[in-house]
Amino acid sequence: MKKKIKAENADQLLEIIRAVQNGEEPEEALQRREAESTPEADSPKPHSGQKDRKPRTRREPKADAEKTRAKKRAGLDSEEEIEEPLETRKKRLDESAEQVAEKDADGQKGHVRKENTDKRTGRKLETVQKVLGEGAHRMSELLSGLRKKKEEKPKQEQKKRKLKTGVKKTASPEHMSSESFETDDSVSEKQKKTSDEQVLDRLLGRGRSGISSGERDRAGLEEDLEKKPETKATREQSGGRVSSFMKDLEQRGISRRELFMLGTGLIFVVLMVLLVINGIRSFLEEKRKSEHVTAESGLVVTVESEPQTWSNSYPIVLSVRAKGTSVSSVLIGGEEYIPDEKGQITVETSDYLLEAEVTTEKGVLTAQIEVPMLDAQAPSVNVTREDALIKVMAADARSGVSGVFYASVKDNDYFRIPIYHKYSEPVQFEPHTTYYFYAQDEAGNRSTILETTTEAAHELTLQTNRLSCFPGETRYLPYQESPAGALLNNLRFESANPEVAVVDGAGAVTAVGEGTTVITVSADGVASASCTVEVSNERTVTISAIGDCTLGTDENFNTTTSFNAFDTVNGHAYFFRNVKEVLDNDDVTFANMEGTLTTETTREAKQYAFKGDPSYTEILKSGSVEVVTLANNHSSDYGAKSLSDTKRYLTEAGIDYCIGDEIVLREINGIQTAFIGIYVLNDGMARENQVRETIASAKEGGAQLVIIAFHWGSEKATEPDDTQQALAHLAIDCGADLVVGHHPHVLQGIEYYNGKYIVYSLGNFCFGGNSSPSDTDTMIFRQTFRVGQDQVIADQNVEIIPCKISSVDGYNNYQPTVVDGTEADRIIGRVNKYSEAYGQHFQASDGLNGA
Repeated sequence: MKKKIKAENADQLLEIIRAVQNGEEPEEALQRREAESTPEADSPKPHSGQKDRKPRTRREPKADAEKTRAKKRAGLDSEEEIEEPLETRKKRLDESAEQVAEKDADGQKGHVRKENTDKRTGRKLETVQKVLGEGAHRMSELLSGLRKKKEEKPKQEQKKRKLKTGVKKTASPEHMSSESFETDDSVSEKQKKTSDEQVLDRLLGRGRSGISSGERDRAGLEEDLEKKPETKATREQSGGRVSSFMKDLEQRGISRRELFMLGTGLIFVVLMVLLVINGIRSFLEEKRKSEHVTAESGLVVTVESEPQTWSNSYPIVLSVRAKGTSVSSVLIGGEEYIPDEKGQITVETSDYLLEAEVTTEKGVLTAQIEVPMLDAQAPSVNVTREDALIKVMAADARSGVSGVFYASVKDNDYFRIPIYHKYSEPVQFEPHTTYYFYAQDEAGNRSTILETTTEAAHELTLQTNRLSCFPGETRYLPYQESPAGALLNNLRFESANPEVAVVDGAGAVTAVGEGTTVITVSADGVASASCTVEVSNERTVTISAIGDCTLGTDENFNTTTSFNAFDTVNGHAYFFRNVKEVLDNDDVTFANMEGTLTTETTREAKQYAFKGDPSYTEILKSGSVEVVTLANNHSSDYGAKSLSDTKRYLTEAGIDYCIGDEIVLREINGIQTAFIGIYVLNDGMARENQVRETIASAKEGGAQLVIIAFHWGSEKATEPDDTQQALAHLAIDCGADLVVGHHPHVLQGIEYYNGKYIVYSLGNFCFGGNSSPSDTDTMIFRQTFRVGQDQVIADQNVEIIPCKISSVDGYNNYQPTVVDGTEADRIIGRVNKYSEAYGQHFQASDGLNGA
């Protein structure tokens, strides 16, 4: 009769399996385990009929024995597990699997004892099969529960749950039943396992004791296969999770259609947010680029590229757009720019304030652009001396001063080369020493070197009393201290109207808006000086042209009535006294200096040879004459030396001269103006090439305005000859803006040719070459030129100021005088008569209030 044995728990199930493997009775094995688990005091004595024999123990497989020895060598407890290499473990698992398969195929024939052939063994096997069936059912339940727990935990928690389990391997089943799988210390340090997990560990061979190596290896393989999907998800697992997620959503009432719509809506919202953010960013960027731009309505100007650090010059990139129309060109600083396909232009500039005129299909729009990090203006330096200490102060209106430098040179130094040092404290004053100071700003601009002896100044003057500027332009207002090199303490400049122009401490005048203002310069202990500044999109240059000025006499003339005699009696200022106010009312007075200023005594063999004392340059200066031509037939009356003397004395007096290829380039109100003098007379048209070459040279030198004087024609002739007209027309065609003539000693007509004036003869003016000339009529021809940033604007803004070469009738007292009334009408009548052939007619002017 078959006897059923019921296992109450997993431990009993393991004990039954172990007994069957060892050929023992399962009941006896269970009773023995029960007895061993009971304390000795309470344990019953063995039955008298029962054999007192030790239970048979299963020998450890060779691999397990090797592990045990390895643990001992490593100093580990026998219950602690040693991690095997993966290859070794795989090999052992394969061998165990083969052994198990062999046993199953042969029905374990030849591998069990002979006692298994009897009936009792058959009944035991039958019982074990039932027990194993129940055990398998129990294992299935345990595995199912464990999988659920594992699926609920994250992968990180699963990795942390890899705890080392100590297994005690013994030779007897009693030790298996009495020892715990985990010590108290390991429980406190590791995550505690549930009872089900511990049972499962034993069933899968984690305990390593009481189960065959093949079964244990198979259990280890199952454990590895169980863990592998949790450490690295496969495609099937990922797909399973997605499928599970979708089923969960469907259970919650969310369909795939609704999920798709929700996702689409979310994407739409994200896109809208990104569009809004991008729009805000674009708006802020556009606002930043136009932050320093002021433009008319309908015009959009943005700065695409500008210096990020202080610079004195930079290629500014501007984007120019007009609403509702296209931009054809942009005018900045007199230069025209054509926008590219992006509507951008590049302007290389040193001005921090740009004025732009934008031409569109609908008209012209304007804009003003400020470049914050652009500074082309040099800093100012102010030097003061207090007793034996020299103090330096520097200022810069834009980028700020980066350093101040100084040098000193003693009067007896041989080389007199200044070696500069950085200024950090007041400098000790030393006599007979010249000091040099300059400052540099953050943009790299350097101030003009200030050279001073630190001697106190007695006088302060400005080198000009009128200044013309374009809006946004900066020009320097030159000043002069007396004595030269003297120290101007607390030098300061001030503008009466800062909305028109501002000025810094170095005299740099910056035009702000159109209008007129007055700049005043002052210093401690000296009288102030002032200058009128005109700001306009056009600059004006006023030129007064006068006739022959012979400052001196022929040595054969009557000494009592000569020019020299009048100078001795009346002084240098006498001669231009009656016209000085008129000549002061221009920018430059241009005269024909017909004679020499020399002390030479050997004259040329000619009828008239004129010379004057070198001090006669003061006559010109007191008469406000700034430029003269020496291209005439009397400039070398006392030989070549007399001409060189004249040039030297004029230069020392600060008066410019021109003759032949020697051209005067003079800046007048910011306009480079050229003065040319050409001697013609008997050379006639042979001077044609010189006309072309000198005008071309002036243009190459930067001249924006060209004034040319010819010494031509015939004495006493009131009409120009063909040579005069041909050369005059040639000069205009080559680029001259005004042509004046000398030599006839009488007035001739005025022609207006191709928008330019030709004054064929200006007659005499302050003429010491004749004490009683037959014709004393003369005039001052004055023209005010309007000059844009790139060209002279053609107009007819001229004045004819009638004069006489003498202030008395009957003889020449060498004092030219402006006339009025009938005398003025008579003289202007002559001029108009001579000009009728050219269709010109003029009104007389007093030179102060216009025509």
